[in-house]
Amino acid sequence: MPCIGGLIGLCVLMLWPGIGREFSVPRSWLLIFVLLYLSLVWANIFWSLVPYNSILFAFIFSIFPVLFLVFSMAPERQNWLVVLGSVIAAGVAALSVWALVQFFFLFDTYGPRIHHPMLNPNNLAVIFNMCLFPAFALYAQQKSLVRVVLCFVLIVLYMAALLVTQSRGAFLSLLIAAVPFFVFTWKHQGIQWRRVLPVLLCGVLLFGVVNHGNSGKLGKSITTLPQDKRSVVERQLIWGSTWEIIQQDIWLGKGLGTFVYYYPRYRSPLDRSDGYFVHMDPLQFWVEGGVFLPLLFYSILVTVLVLSIKATRHSEPGSSERLWLWACLCGLMVLALHSHISFHLYMPAPLIMAAVLMGIWFAYTQRTLKLEIMPLRVPSGWQRGLARGGLVVIAVLPMLWLISAAVGVYYAQKIPALINDAAYDDARREIDLLERWSPSNWQKPYDFELQYRIALLQDRNRVSDPVQRAKLFEEALGFAAKSRSLNPAFTNLWNREAWLHYLSWPDLDAQGREKAVVLLQEALEANPLLVTARVGLARIYETMGQDAQAEAVLEQGMRYPMPIGPSALDVYRDLARLKMKAGKKAEAITVLNEAQKAADRIAARANKK
Repeated sequence: MPCIGGLIGLCVLMLWPGIGREFSVPRSWLLIFVLLYLSLVWANIFWSLVPYNSILFAFIFSIFPVLFLVFSMAPERQNWLVVLGSVIAAGVAALSVWALVQFFFLFDTYGPRIHHPMLNPNNLAVIFNMCLFPAFALYAQQKSLVRVVLCFVLIVLYMAALLVTQSRGAFLSLLIAAVPFFVFTWKHQGIQWRRVLPVLLCGVLLFGVVNHGNSGKLGKSITTLPQDKRSVVERQLIWGSTWEIIQQDIWLGKGLGTFVYYYPRYRSPLDRSDGYFVHMDPLQFWVEGGVFLPLLFYSILVTVLVLSIKATRHSEPGSSERLWLWACLCGLMVLALHSHISFHLYMPAPLIMAAVLMGIWFAYTQRTLKLEIMPLRVPSGWQRGLARGGLVVIAVLPMLWLISAAVGVYYAQKIPALINDAAYDDARREIDLLERWSPSNWQKPYDFELQYRIALLQDRNRVSDPVQRAKLFEEALGFAAKSRSLNPAFTNLWNREAWLHYLSWPDLDAQGREKAVVLLQEALEANPLLVTARVGLARIYETMGQDAQAEAVLEQGMRYPMPIGPSALDVYRDLARLKMKAGKKAEAITVLNEAQKAADRIAARANKK
């Protein structure tokens, strides 16, 4: 959120001088496609069933189109692009050093594949990958020995950092993009063997060092890539399940940022992923944003390629324009290629870098093709004041929402512990603050109101009066309905509502237990990995004397990957107990052995942290 706020401020700084002078807007289909893409991203929130998530991801998705549009029309944009490019180069160099520190000195904590501070190694690898071609172009242009050495060191840093991520997708994307880069720039005077050969030799040396530091696993992962079907099969499972979701809503999609809620119903038991991403960004665009979002994405890619071909034909083979055009294009290419097997376009950092690279690329393309410029001038007088005021309003409104969301997250982090510790007065105060400051379309405040009342209903020493308990129950039902209306596919909410009904049985609702069973069955049908609901349903069946059904519910859960946490141990323990109760001693011992393995994994993760 601070990142997006800073980018909004940057856009205001870049656009502000243009109100007093003029904006230069190139006539190009590319800008139209980018504007349509941005418009569709924000239109999506109007039909999304989870508006809070969709607004949050709309901000993330807007990073690239908004920055590119600003870079295309703002005054002094070339100076800004030079500054931003330099800042990114320096920042990624520092990140490269940190990646190497993790690999060589903190391997037990961060290894074997380095990824901090990104979600996974592929996300980190694409950052280094995107910088390599521009760094090489800078290296090729230098004539001073000192600058040549500095640029060479920069390339070495990026290559070394890329290698320690051990991302095969990044390596493959780099090799594919390197072909057109050298094909179209080899006539530049800086692309000579005495410049290229040291880089290649250093790359081979770095590969050997990293491979040795990782006990030969890097080399093995590369050489066995054609035979390694595991990662391919995993992605195919996700893509197949995603296609089933798409068929339910081809045109409009489920809403940005909602895949994680709808995916579990269609998930294959063989899928071992976290379930947050499709691992193919255009496909996730489709499932969340509808069919037109990936179509516009590919329209942008095709337009960029067509303009690049035209600019290449109009440029001198050995010119700096062609060198930088292809350096930036190949930086974008590695991102586009790798995003088809990962989820880079959901991360702010690659989107910011892509906008800067595309801004530089468009500047060279525009200069080479001599694209027609459409000047936009704000008339002097009150119109300029109105324009400046409008720009401030456009910047402030999203900032207010982001601040509200950030404050809401701050308060929301405190509340679960307070409720668990029975600090009801403190929890009540924090919930009130959360409701006051957080966005009204977030389900969390209503969810916490529900959890707060469930805790009070459980604490009979605090609330024993039947009338008061009935009132709490009715209020809790209202908050359960409200929270589910704001995120209808979030099965944790169903689980909590089921627990509420179970607590109401038998004094508040004679049918409470049966209602809880129905809700838990629906929750497990929608999300088979919801372990708390599975354990809860099995225990209710056991209290009803239906041990066979309880055992079957837990057995079914064993088909899916168990989360690494205490809740998984409950599944193993309860299943082992039920099997012992049924006289299946050998099966119970097998389950207990699995429980021990799960406990060891939990301990190993805790020690690593």
